[in-house]
Amino acid sequence: MWQIRLLKPEVAKAALWGLLATLILAGLVVIGSRNLSYFDAALVGYTFATLFATFGIVYRYAMWLQRPPTALYWRRGWQVYFKREHRTANFGNWLKRVGNDIALNRFIFARGAERWLAHWTIMWGCIIAAAITFPLVFGWIHFETAAGDVNWYRLFLFGFPTFSFPVHSPWAMLIFHGLVWSAFLVIAGACAIEARQRRNSSRKIFCR
Repeated sequence: MWQIRLLKPEVAKAALWGLLATLILAGLVVIGSRNLSYFDAALVGYTFATLFATFGIVYRYAMWLQRPPTALYWRRGWQVYFKREHRTANFGNWLKRVGNDIALNRFIFARGAERWLAHWTIMWGCIIAAAITFPLVFGWIHFETAAGDVNWYRLFLFGFPTFSFPVHSPWAMLIFHGLVWSAFLVIAGACAIEARQRRNSSRKIFCR
């Protein structure tokens, strides 16, 4: 006879968190695209892949947080962070960490300017590309020509009109080629890595 095995509590809890995050993202896709009015059906594969990835990432993170050492460190960390007498200092330190370590990657600069440049350009190239690609895929951002003037475009965010700009303006050049600029950053970082590897290989051959 087939026996139905119940999921372990930590697995069920993690799966519920993953399902909740996936449903929230799916709901935002529907809401942000105005009931899929601005959703491109040709990109449905990307959307489902993102939803699946969202479930997997949240599930794994929830499982990790339920491990006893991680759970204890997580709770104690937030308790210390929000401690009344250190709250202001902790927030200031958090801002410094975000600026120096995440945005600028200064901890990598200490290991070499070339290594920092490669990491920083690739990181920001990918971040910019993701910030452009995902909202476009989900239908959160779209462009429309202004009424009665095809030389002006208006940016819509979650279906709400924002600002307009001429088609041949620097703004248009900057916005419409956003993925190009992000690609240039990634290419620059990849070239820096390749150059470093070639130099290291040449040094090894020379030493031999």
